[in-house]
Amino acid sequence: MKFSLVFENSGDTISFDPVNQEILEFYIEQLNQQSLNGFFSEDRYFGQKILDRISEFNLNILEVNKWLDELIDIKIDSHATEEYLSQQVLNKIHADWVNSQSLLYNIQEKRKQFNFSGFAEKIHEMFPDDLPTPTLSNVLSKLGLTDTYKSLNVPHIHELESMFNNIRYTVSDTWTIVSNNHFPKNSLTNNVANLKLSFNHLGRTLYNKFQYFDRNLECNDENSFNELLGFVTLSLVPAQTIPLSIEYLSWCKQHNKVPSGDFLNIGNIPDLYENLTNYRIIIFRNLVSNNKFSIQKG
Repeated sequence: MKFSLVFENSGDTISFDPVNQEILEFYIEQLNQQSLNGFFSEDRYFGQKILDRISEFNLNILEVNKWLDELIDIKIDSHATEEYLSQQVLNKIHADWVNSQSLLYNIQEKRKQFNFSGFAEKIHEMFPDDLPTPTLSNVLSKLGLTDTYKSLNVPHIHELESMFNNIRYTVSDTWTIVSNNHFPKNSLTNNVANLKLSFNHLGRTLYNKFQYFDRNLECNDENSFNELLGFVTLSLVPAQTIPLSIEYLSWCKQHNKVPSGDFLNIGNIPDLYENLTNYRIIIFRNLVSNNKFSIQKG
């Protein structure tokens, strides 16, 4: 059976296959009974943050192109706002940025091209005669333009492509949907999924206690999703199966604990690879419009 995130006002949907279907159906039932389904929203103005990052990225490209074309006869392509949500576009810009670093700047050819003026003469004065073809990276360093060029990569490309990795939504100030999670602890895994119940609990999961050296369980603060809360996290990343480590399993056995991971996953988007840009655009538009969503069967 399919499930969907259904956005109000726009009617946009994102369909997903269930993970832990019994938990998912129970969770939806509880949301419906408490009249909370349909109120999932992201309240950190994240849509505006994405828009700001795109605007700053585009301005950075335009700034770089003022001198990049003169230096190496190449420009970085600029795009319309939502085109920057395409991973193919980001990958292309990233590859161009990486590969351009080692391009050679021919000092004498550039001097002739620009009639012995401008950048060409300035660069000629910066390098000794025995270095006639420095790399672009070296030239940018001499001109004091390295930071501006690096900004294409960090923060812009890497921050923009990661902004859809973990977007957390909540239904309201009423956090607790179910005060006693009766499902077994081994429902928790370290698998990476596209939709999961967020950990916003008081305490640490058992796996988190293992990670942060409460190896003898001296502190009584374990909370491995003891409650089901009104938070979900949407992650547009490749789903992955990540087994619990041999060391962790051995530790659980030593302490007579049911091995459990950090995540309570509830769904994966089956066509994410083929439609990543479309899903980013859907999420972006609905964030900007402050549209809430519900979790529905079908």
